[in-house]
Amino acid sequence: MISVIIASANKEFLAQVSENVKRTIGVDFEIIAFDNASGQKGICEVYNLGITKAKYDVLCFMHEDIEIHTGNWGRSVLDIFEAQPKLGLIGIAGSLYKALSPSSWFSWLDQYNRFNMIQQYKFSDTEMKVVYQNPNEEKLAKVNGVDGVWFCTHKGVTDEIRFDEHLLKGFHGYDVDFSLSVAEKWDVAVTFDVLITHFSEGNYDQKWIESTLLVHEKWKGRLPKGEAYLAKGDALECEKKAFLFFIDQMYLAGYTKMSMWRILWKSKIYNHFGWGICFKIAKYIRRKK
Repeated sequence: MISVIIASANKEFLAQVSENVKRTIGVDFEIIAFDNASGQKGICEVYNLGITKAKYDVLCFMHEDIEIHTGNWGRSVLDIFEAQPKLGLIGIAGSLYKALSPSSWFSWLDQYNRFNMIQQYKFSDTEMKVVYQNPNEEKLAKVNGVDGVWFCTHKGVTDEIRFDEHLLKGFHGYDVDFSLSVAEKWDVAVTFDVLITHFSEGNYDQKWIESTLLVHEKWKGRLPKGEAYLAKGDALECEKKAFLFFIDQMYLAGYTKMSMWRILWKSKIYNHFGWGICFKIAKYIRRKK
């Protein structure tokens, strides 16, 4: 009894993943797919439309460039939610820490990430690899945010929270924003009972930069999340690495140094982590040619 919601840009991929779901889910289901090949709607708008059309209580949002390897994964998802009444969102990749620095959902210190997936690469020559990070050998690991490649929630959540289609018009940032929204009232977790191959990695282009800044402007004053999970000094290291990566992406996208300094100042990272990190990031920007 799961409604699977997909924003599709490729009919062949959609046909393949639909057949894959049919073969592996193991429970009654429906697929609610939207042809969005022209990108006329942002993913938040598409997902909200899917919520309104869904007839089942559990909703699974997924990319179409994936393959699910676990048999009867739908039964596992239903059992997880039934056993965890405070649980609002599960994914197959997530992080215990969400940085104040403009960034995606993951932590730049890998020991604070939780993964169970097979990753292939479209934008680089990196070889396919199994990405598994579960140091406590948990079946379900509590996190502060999950990756949007595949995640499940239920109508108890979507009756109160929708994807922010007014803020996010494109295809980035929705997973961070939705995770943070859900985590204000429910638990968010990574399940290790479902294994998926994702056939492409993230693409950190100008649209990703813009969406990330919008999400961080919305959540300013409420980040970072998850410091209690980190060893002393690790939050500062996570923040520094996250911000430097963001600066690198701004540089590659053609942003000016003035724009980078403006983002650094607007983040007010000095209020939470002191002026030292601010000076280091500013020095890093100054060295950009």
